[in-house]
Amino acid sequence: MKVAVGVNDAGMIASHLGKTKIFLIFSKVGDEVSFVDRRVTDGQHTNHIIDDINDCDAVISGKIGAGMVESLKKINIEAVIQEDIADPFEAVESMKV
Repeated sequence: MKVAVGVNDAGMIASHLGKTKIFLIFSKVGDEVSFVDRRVTDGQHTNHIIDDINDCDAVISGKIGAGMVESLKKINIEAVIQEDIADPFEAVESMKV
């Protein structure tokens, strides 16, 4: 499973997906989590978030609007709201596969 995590400038999970400019991409296979990539978006085009993570199976953020959840669902990306864990690696690690 490939998971995108929206992060802020400090590298912690972003408060809202719609404002995310940086994504950390992880691979999770069973209990094994590994860092894959760091992607930075300019946020200037309409579908910048979807375009930047369309090869992922899930995305994690502090909040995700209902419209974005539906858009992600249409391309088979699971939207995961994570308000309890700030560390991206730990958030991916805590996901059920």
